[in-house]
Amino acid sequence: MVTAIAAAVWSAVVGLQLHERRAVPEATVFAPAEDAVMPVAVVVPARDEARSIGHCVATLRAQTPPLAAIVVVDDGSTDGTGDVARRAADGDPRVRVVEAGPLPDGWIGKNWACWRGAGEVPDTAWLVFSDADMVFEPDAVARALTAARTLGRGGVTLFPRVDCVTRAERWVIPAALVAIGTFVAPGPLARHPSSPVALAAGGFILIDRGLYERIGGHRAQRSRMVDDVTLATRVKAAGGLLSHVQGHRVVHLRMYHGARDLWRGWRKNASFGHPGGPGKAIAGAALVAALTLAPWVSLLAGVRPGRRTRVAAPLVAIGAQVAAQRLAGPMVPTPRRDAVTLPVGMVVLVAAAVRGALDRMTGGAVWRGRRYPRAT
Repeated sequence: MVTAIAAAVWSAVVGLQLHERRAVPEATVFAPAEDAVMPVAVVVPARDEARSIGHCVATLRAQTPPLAAIVVVDDGSTDGTGDVARRAADGDPRVRVVEAGPLPDGWIGKNWACWRGAGEVPDTAWLVFSDADMVFEPDAVARALTAARTLGRGGVTLFPRVDCVTRAERWVIPAALVAIGTFVAPGPLARHPSSPVALAAGGFILIDRGLYERIGGHRAQRSRMVDDVTLATRVKAAGGLLSHVQGHRVVHLRMYHGARDLWRGWRKNASFGHPGGPGKAIAGAALVAALTLAPWVSLLAGVRPGRRTRVAAPLVAIGAQVAAQRLAGPMVPTPRRDAVTLPVGMVVLVAAAVRGALDRMTGGAVWRGRRYPRAT
């Protein structure tokens, strides 16, 4: 029975992915904005990002048409992030590298850095909130600006290509994107104005300045750990929408560097990203684990002598899992040999969700060297 349900669920997942490919426009269908200077300021919060920030700043400086401002907010880094950013600026007057200063009580570091950065450019009509590991094609922001103006809901979020290098990254990140886009925040619901479900990619959020100020900016979500989804939710509540745009041809990043970094990141995301709190996060994780693993267990049991007629449902479910993993590209391009690894990735995510939920119930989260006992 569980295997038959799993086959139906995973087949529906594939159907949803195919629908999303048609429903979400690519950034490249929008002509680049032709402003002499784009009325856009990019805010890049950065904490211990010396490895990535230089390339990020360089590709932002190369945007065509040029950006009005680029603000790097050094959030208490200990690895020379600010110095690397200043060297990458190379005297460009549009680039400001500012210190976030002491973290106020009750704030999450990234929210504080974004709020500080937005305050540095009070007269810019549009804001982009980015991550320090993002890499931009020269027309990325110009196409996003046209998309925001065309779609007219107050902003857009570009879904980037995620570059996976290690085996852990290649196996877990596609599974994570499948889980988020189907089980946590299905695209049709996330894009529907009246649905409470919301989703955004924190690496690229372009938002109208007036809308940002009307919803209270990052100050209104100071204690929220998953800043991007929270911002998208609040935009919806105000009558706007961060329109989804597929950005894999114009923006990319390496989200995590190896297994340990990946575990820490998804331990935080899988717990705080669940809308129902830690208890429901654990229950949801258990359900996903059952739907993922049941077909494999059933297949192994069904191939015993005299039981071959029972392999149809598990084969359908497993085939759908393979298809789901492959359909996660082009956002997460991986070798074909990794096509059967989705169950491994899901198991890791389930373990991360359980561990993260326990973190929340026993003293908050630890992220980027800081403990957040009151994070939500």
